[in-house]
This record gives sequence, structure tokens and C-alpha cells, in this order.
Amino acid sequence: MLCGILQKGLCWLGHSRPATVLRSGAMIAFSGFYLVMTGASPSLVRAFLFVVLNELSRLLPGRRRRPMNIFCAALLIQLTLRPGVVHSLGFQLSYLAMLGIYLLFPAMDAWYPRSTRWDPLRRIWSAAALTLSCQAFTAPLVWLRFRSFPQYFLLTNLGALPLTEG
Repeated sequence: MLCGILQKGLCWLGHSRPATVLRSGAMIAFSGFYLVMTGASPSLVRAFLFVVLNELSRLLPGRRRRPMNIFCAALLIQLTLRPGVVHSLGFQLSYLAMLGIYLLFPAMDAWYPRSTRWDPLRRIWSAAALTLSCQAFTAPLVWLRFRSFPQYFLLTNLGALPLTEG
């Protein structure tokens, strides 16, 4: 969310190559500052690696950004630097949720047809699909660790998503 705000705040720079490099550098610097100030938990390190890899791939001309490549590269880097982090619940849930977003969300989101006009039900469906795709991939681990499942996850996430969108 904060990266989206920063991205929009720097849009006045334009779309030239130096502006893109400056914007990417600012995103990486801001994300790194946030990471350090919040204690660098495994899930935040994952998010930081995603930002860095995404911004670096944006700067490579003629290359497509592929989410699964960024996912795999971040996973490899994080496990190479700290192999023991694989035992962290935050690490496991963070990567499982992102896997759900990358693999399941696009298909679920496409179930509701797109239109050219503004459709509030489309936005609600998209938020629900995002929530369900994360839950589908994290639910088995949550059940194994806690022997329970959050009953109101869909309602709370549907309420929280509009507040966190950039």
C-alpha cells in the first residue's frame, strides 16, 4: 500500500528512463527503511525481496516481469541467506498466501466478467477472490498449527481490503 502511495506521489517525474530509475530507487530505499524500522520479520523480508526484484526487473528493458520468477528468486535468496527461517510460521504463511495470489487468484477473479463501466460488485468479487485464494493456500497450515480455522475471515478481509488499497 505504501509503495503504491509513493509510486503515485512520484508520478510527476514522468515516464523517462531517469525518472523510472529514480522512482524504483525510491521504492527500494523506502521499503528497506521500513524493513529495518519494523524489525525485519521473515514475512517483511519476503515483501522487501519482492519489491526489490520487481523494481529491478522493471528496469531491465525488453524483459517481462513474471510473478512466479520473482516468487522463486525471493524464496531462493531468503533461504540461502537464512535457511532456518523455513521454520518460521510467518515465513510459511507469507509465501503460501503469495502462492495463492499468483496461482489461484487470476482464475477466480476471471469468473466475474469484466465490463467497461464501474461495477461495485466486481470490486467486491475481486476482493473476495483475493481473500479466498490466500485462505485456500494457507488454510492447511493454519489447521495443522492451530487446529482451528478463522470463522469470519471473509467478512473481516472484505472490510479491511478497501482500507488498505492504494
